Amino acid sequence: MHGRSDRRSGTQPGRERTGRSGRQLSTYVGGTRQYPYILTNGGNGPDSFTLSFTQSGADDFNPGLKVYRDLDGDGNFTDEVTAPISLAADASVNLMVRATVTSGPQVGDTDVFALVATSTGDTSVTDTNNYAQLTVSAAGLLGVTNTVSPGGSAVPGTTLTYTVTGTVASGNPVGAVSNVVTVDGAPRSGVLITATLSNLNFTALSSVSTTNGAATALYSTDAGSTWTATNPGSGVNAVAILVEGSGSFLLAGNTVQLVYTAQPWRAAPWAAARPRGSTGTATPPRTNCPRPPRPSP
Repeated sequence: MHGRSDRRSGTQPGRERTGRSGRQLSTYVGGTRQYPYILTNGGNGPDSFTLSFTQSGADDFNPGLKVYRDLDGDGNFTDEVTAPISLAADASVNLMVRATVTSGPQVGDTDVFALVATSTGDTSVTDTNNYAQLTVSAAGLLGVTNTVSPGGSAVPGTTLTYTVTGTVASGNPVGAVSNVVTVDGAPRSGVLITATLSNLNFTALSSVSTTNGAATALYSTDAGSTWTATNPGSGVNAVAILVEGSGSFLLAGNTVQLVYTAQPWRAAPWAAARPRGSTGTATPPRTNCPRPPRPSP
């Protein structure tokens, strides 16, 4: 999920913006994919918005869809949205849509849906052009989660521990992606999970681990444009784990984990939020779209 853009619906009071996803992901039957959005009240006064979904009439199936929000800024989307969301003018809230493929669809079937925001003050004010696509896949998939400890708000200078975990929940095993990353100028193949640090001062990469394969810690000082296996000592603003192995080496239930510590340089709530931009890459290569974080294919 990279490069999300927001669309302003207008300039009248109560107009809203929802972050357009445009994201294309794959999952197996019974699997779940997550799509991040941002809901913004782009009007001149406070308003409340109801959230719903619309389905494309040309797709093959309809998954189970739910919306969650991160209420306390800890990066965990555990609060399901079941009532209108109230926002002050120009205020925003981070949302996460979870799509679950129920039984019935076949490999290759696709679903196209949109998250719809509607003003409760004026139901003619809606934002509907926020589509995402989900495809049923037979390939193994790596689901990525992010946690931070301690949770809640944190003052600048507090040391926080971030844990990024990729899990092969079920379905087919996961194998290496060819030339998934360039490390110290040389292309490498494997499974890559990255975490971009936002509003954080990196302190240490505590550990990288994997159930199968060989794990290598990576560092970047340009937000992931280039990577090195050697800690540069300062200026680190992205870290990653590269796992290399033969064949489909990550089986159902296997995990890949990256643990690092950092200190917020900005006051809460962003200080304790999850790192912006964690992604998982598995076989076959995926198309990733909006930020934050960098989804997990």
